[in-house]
Amino acid sequence: MGKKRKERCLAFLMALAMMTGLFMGDAAGLLVKAEDTPASVKIGITTLETGWYVKAVDPPSTPGPSATIRGVDKVGEEPESGGYIYFDKDTATMTVYNDMEIATSGPNPVTVTGGNLTISGAGNFTVEGTSPAFLLAGTGAAVVTKDFTGNFKVTSNSNVINGGSRFEIDTTGDITLETASTSSEPIALSSGVVDLSGKKVTITAPCGMIDSGVSTLNLTQTEGDLALSSASDYYPIFHAENVTLKNTGGKVELENTSTGVLTDSNLTIEAAGDISLKSAKGITSKSNPQVSLTSTNGDVTIEQTATPVMANGKLTIQALAGAISISTNATVPMFQAELDIKAKNDVTLKQNGTTDSSLTWGGAGGSIESTDGNITIEQEGSTYVISTLNAVSLNAGGTVTVKRNTEGTALGDMIRSVPATGVIQLVDGTKKGAIVDGTVYAASGCTHPKRINGKCVVCDDQEPVAAIVDANGNVTNYNSLSDAFHNANKYNTVKLLVDYKNSSEAIDLSSVYKAVNLDLNGKSLTLDAFNIMNHLSVSNGKLNLRMLNDANTSLSDKCTLENVEADIHEISWTANGGLELKSSRLHVGSQASPCSFFVEMITIAPDDDSVIIVENMISGLANYKNVPAMEQALDKLIPFGYSVFVDSDITVLDESGNRAKNLVLRNKKLAEADITLSPAAFVYDGTGKEPAVTVTYDGMTLTEGRDFTVTYVDNIEVGDTAAAIISGSRFLDSVTKYFSITKAHRGAPTGLTAVAETIDGKNDGKIRGVNAEMEYSIDGTTYTAITENELTGLADGTYLVRYQETRNYYASSATQIVVEKGLPSSDSLNPSNLGGGNNPENTPGGSTPNENNNGTTLTAGSNVVTTLPGASSVQTPTATTSDSSTQVKTGDDNQIFLYLLVLFAAAGVAAGAYGRLNAGRRMK
Repeated sequence: MGKKRKERCLAFLMALAMMTGLFMGDAAGLLVKAEDTPASVKIGITTLETGWYVKAVDPPSTPGPSATIRGVDKVGEEPESGGYIYFDKDTATMTVYNDMEIATSGPNPVTVTGGNLTISGAGNFTVEGTSPAFLLAGTGAAVVTKDFTGNFKVTSNSNVINGGSRFEIDTTGDITLETASTSSEPIALSSGVVDLSGKKVTITAPCGMIDSGVSTLNLTQTEGDLALSSASDYYPIFHAENVTLKNTGGKVELENTSTGVLTDSNLTIEAAGDISLKSAKGITSKSNPQVSLTSTNGDVTIEQTATPVMANGKLTIQALAGAISISTNATVPMFQAELDIKAKNDVTLKQNGTTDSSLTWGGAGGSIESTDGNITIEQEGSTYVISTLNAVSLNAGGTVTVKRNTEGTALGDMIRSVPATGVIQLVDGTKKGAIVDGTVYAASGCTHPKRINGKCVVCDDQEPVAAIVDANGNVTNYNSLSDAFHNANKYNTVKLLVDYKNSSEAIDLSSVYKAVNLDLNGKSLTLDAFNIMNHLSVSNGKLNLRMLNDANTSLSDKCTLENVEADIHEISWTANGGLELKSSRLHVGSQASPCSFFVEMITIAPDDDSVIIVENMISGLANYKNVPAMEQALDKLIPFGYSVFVDSDITVLDESGNRAKNLVLRNKKLAEADITLSPAAFVYDGTGKEPAVTVTYDGMTLTEGRDFTVTYVDNIEVGDTAAAIISGSRFLDSVTKYFSITKAHRGAPTGLTAVAETIDGKNDGKIRGVNAEMEYSIDGTTYTAITENELTGLADGTYLVRYQETRNYYASSATQIVVEKGLPSSDSLNPSNLGGGNNPENTPGGSTPNENNNGTTLTAGSNVVTTLPGASSVQTPTATTSDSSTQVKTGDDNQIFLYLLVLFAAAGVAAGAYGRLNAGRRMK
């Protein structure tokens, strides 16, 4: 029964495995979508088979339908010229050669059924259709591209694309979609996902509607401007649920020149250049939409005429290197949506409506920020400029101004939710004031609660911002920073009196050829640019510039930063003096925007902790190679793994051998490195110890011998003063790392022999084989140092001999050795001397050694060895009649004995288990 049961179980498992395999195979087949399978393709009435095709022309080679009905004609071999395609039916791949044009008419378009049509090749593909140009029959039908690099152009009197799940064209050429329909015919109708990516994308729809019934629409362009417009009162440009427009080569412009909205979609626009939206009825009519506009190098402009710019949802705008301007003529609030607006430069919101024209209303809120510019919010009406239940956060590098051109009842009612911190300047008709940290101040009777750049934010009262200090210590104050610089000479110092920030102001001394000494006086100075044609010395504060420039090529002009924290986006210092840093930190560039760093020489003294951090350089460090010493200076400052490269300039290469775009220049200190020793502790063995040294600097593990060297000292004897001294030619300092060498253990003395007394009680026994490193004991507690190579004058008894503790060794375990009694003396035969002649007083240590009264002289033997606490072995005497000496064992035999004992016991257990197992089998 057992055997059959096993057979049935095995058969069941095999059947289950086969069923699982079949099921998984079917499931895998079910997971293949229809659009991932090759489609059936017709052009006109011609069903494509594998082979070569050319455009059909009249008169036909054989009687039959006209050319626009046939669409294409099949040829027997590859044409030598002109446009043509090769179609592979097995994969439904159409490869385009040269300029291939197809014309269809009536109900006979390019029809794709039941799967993918894949377009490839380097040729240009043009389709002229009527109703529509491409018909994707069924939800699984799709048109895609693979390695297609030509132009793609489709024109139609109706829809260009109708139906299907996907229409995706990705090419390095141009894409053009055009419809001549002036009615409500969109370019794409009910087509799932439409994704177009090309060098330039041009879409023309007289009705203004690009899509209808499309879920996702993506347009990507790499060159030129992307401009789409509509003149319809009823049809927005886009209807898709989600629309994304990307232009990495220029602007994006959307415009409804009539009274309609731009879209009925969630809208995302990303452009390298400007973004411009113009319409009458807002950006989108979609309920609770998400609109995101991002320009990397341009401005963002929105112009509105009627309804709110955004009625609900969220509006996100970013001008990473530009400004944002939004204006509306509506008599309703500009926004009823949540705002997230951020620009590098100015942000301007202008409400031109005359009634009920507050900036925000209802539950909308959010933030408006200008990192380097001003924020201005202006309206014509006399109502709240900012009226919202949730406060709008306003943050600017410059000033924030809220303005209404029609004067209201009070300054305080310009903003409903007054922010608790920050400064907002108020202009109410002819009245002026400011909100400072939650309090509204009027200009009349101003107490100057806060100044910016020396100017009162409430009444504009100006105090001096800088002073000129001459060589004699005379001081002249200036209300204008520019005036102070222009009136100073090379013997003067311009001293900053206030924190000064104006990101649009430049100091231009390029035409006056004067040296400048600028004392920041513990203050912060932020400007757009500083142009000079002479020496510049800056000290004691913070400096922020977009550009620092000296174009005095080949002269020795030097820029010196001393005790300065500087953030300068671009530096072009072509003078040979270059940059010199003293106890300063300089940051150049940013990850958000590429920069240039042009400098002929960089000087940081060897004992100085200054640092230069450069980010996102366009082409790496550059110069005219006018100062050869730059090569050696850089070699001391660049990161490990980087190298100096001299060609047309002196630059720095990164670890991959490319011009370094990100760079940190500084003197290197081993004290800043992570240094570990492995191992950090040793046991003495008389040889020099050299632990492996690992040095990690700025996250990089350095190489010994190339980047650093190690010298070992005091590395033989026991102690905590063993040290590894790490140094390197590119480091300013050296570091000493200590490690320990601990005492070693050593075995009990060996080679000892005992010599018995000659006559019992004479105390002339001996222990040979000892030396001055050893000591002996009788009681195992008190040890006496041995000074000779032989212990003499010993009474019979048991002795413990061990190595002494020294600087490098612990005291060893002891060897136990027995000095036997000598022959009986004549007195021992005398009945009156029953003690056998022993003389306890002559025993070393004052103890009475063990007696042996068997009347036989014993020497150290080797027949029994036993380990006792505190001694390495006990040697049992062996009877002998000779005076010869015998080697003493230390007890190592015991270890072998115990090992064998355990081994035999294990074997016995195993044998017993095996017997019980066989017995059980026999019972079964």
